[in-house]
Amino acid sequence: MKKLNILLLEDSKPDAELIKQELKKENLHFVAKRVDTRKDFIREIKSFRPDIILSDYNLPQYDGMSALKDTLTLDPQIPFIIVTGSLSEEVAAECIKSGACDYVVKERLFRLESAIKNALNIKKEKEKSKKVEETWKRYDFIINTSNIPMSLINKDLVYEAVNNAYCIQHDLHRNRIIGQSVTEIWKSTASIEKIIEYFKRAFQGEEIRYQEWFVTTKYGGRFYDVAFIPYYNEEHIITHVVVTSNDLTENKLAEIELQKLSAAVEQNPASIVITDLEGNIEYINPKFTELTGCTLKEVAGNKPDILKNNSTSPQKFRKLWKTITGGKVWKGEFRNQNKNGDSYWETVTISPITNSEGEILKFVIIKENITTRKKAEEKLKSSLLEKEIMLKEIHHRVKNNLQIISSLLHMQLKYVHDKNTYNCFLDSLNRIKSMALIHENLYQSDSLKDVDFSFFISKIILQLFTAYNINKDKISTKVNLSNVSLNINLAIPIGLIINELLTNSMKYAFPDNRSGEITIDFKYDQGKYTLIIADDGVGFPDDYDHNNSKSLGLLLVNALTRQVQGKLALESSKGTKFTLTFHK
Repeated sequence: MKKLNILLLEDSKPDAELIKQELKKENLHFVAKRVDTRKDFIREIKSFRPDIILSDYNLPQYDGMSALKDTLTLDPQIPFIIVTGSLSEEVAAECIKSGACDYVVKERLFRLESAIKNALNIKKEKEKSKKVEETWKRYDFIINTSNIPMSLINKDLVYEAVNNAYCIQHDLHRNRIIGQSVTEIWKSTASIEKIIEYFKRAFQGEEIRYQEWFVTTKYGGRFYDVAFIPYYNEEHIITHVVVTSNDLTENKLAEIELQKLSAAVEQNPASIVITDLEGNIEYINPKFTELTGCTLKEVAGNKPDILKNNSTSPQKFRKLWKTITGGKVWKGEFRNQNKNGDSYWETVTISPITNSEGEILKFVIIKENITTRKKAEEKLKSSLLEKEIMLKEIHHRVKNNLQIISSLLHMQLKYVHDKNTYNCFLDSLNRIKSMALIHENLYQSDSLKDVDFSFFISKIILQLFTAYNINKDKISTKVNLSNVSLNINLAIPIGLIINELLTNSMKYAFPDNRSGEITIDFKYDQGKYTLIIADDGVGFPDDYDHNNSKSLGLLLVNALTRQVQGKLALESSKGTKFTLTFHK
């Protein structure tokens, strides 16, 4: 057994001898050297290379704390024990805190042998850890340039080393991990108990591998392939466990996505076909077989157009092929036939499948059976055409009937000599003509749904100017419209309102052959219509209430306003201004 080299820092030779005798009584094999100055102390550390240092606390030319500092500087691995005559608890604690392994009072030298053994055991464990650390450092470049997080855990489940990838994984600096327990770093992990169990099994020699989702501080939920690998020292004793955690999140997500896509393709209600670059079929989903009656064995290696019924021109196929080989998506419709020769319609979308460099690898064809829709569309088109013809005919006949009534009233006017009666007939005639204009507009329009009011207003102004014999040189009109169209339910009441308000301005705003202007503003904004009909004529009296008017025209306007659920306002400060607002 190798003898221990013990360096005694002691100014008292008798005390040094007492220490040696005590150690000999315990059958401790050693070689001792005594020094009492700093110069000799430093020299012997370098030449004698002691296994342990026993130092007095107070010396004439030196002291134990200074010697401890020099030892930590020269060789921090050498155990340092204070052996002194007396030492207060505060000073003893300070010595231990500063790096001493232990302290022994000279009156209790029987403790010295156990203190030395404990210090040497600690040194041995430190040397083992240092060897592991040196081994880790030896491969530091390889380990720290690896993208796989690695950590070295001792038997106390404390981190002794980690690589850069591990620090990044946990979003912690290396100094925040080294010396921490596994439970501290992984305290937020739900499976911490299972992890501790894996460490126990690894320290018993079992290599463990498993895959699991973990929640990390920086990246949230990640999927790792984790390995617990026993680390053996030179005596083939397990001293540590190396833990690696390879991040497979992207692969796992891709796998999950692939499973979803596979299920989506297999269970898709549309027919899906995948071809090679030449357009030869490589894959069909079950829906394709259901629709066509053909299995993959029957169609593999063929072009998808084997099911065409010759209703598609070769030019269409050439344009299709040019589009998809150019890396673009083609969409269209085909009339094909199944295995039994029955025709069917389908919408077709063909997309190139490319790699990361943009090179085309395959083509995917998604086809949806639209036969039922096509038949319904044809039936609907036929039905709509019939209804459109019928509606146009109805509007035409209504317009003709209104014109007949208008003509009868016009004829009757020739026999009316009373002025009031004449005016009543004339007002009624203009109302009928305004309704006839609406139906004429609908009959001539491409749409039976909406009436273009720019056409209507220009016609009604001309009609009223003629009916009331208005001098255009005296009364002018200004029209501001913003492409306003109304459906039939709004068009007739709004047309009548415009007729009444314009009639009111033309008949009463400009007495005694006065000049003036009539303004019409009609606009639509965010679901609301605003119609303004104004003139700069004489206006109404200040106390006039249009809501309680006895005039037939305004009674009609108020009734029609309620019908369209609108609001009518009157301003009469400068002429007359009616503002009607209503919603679509």
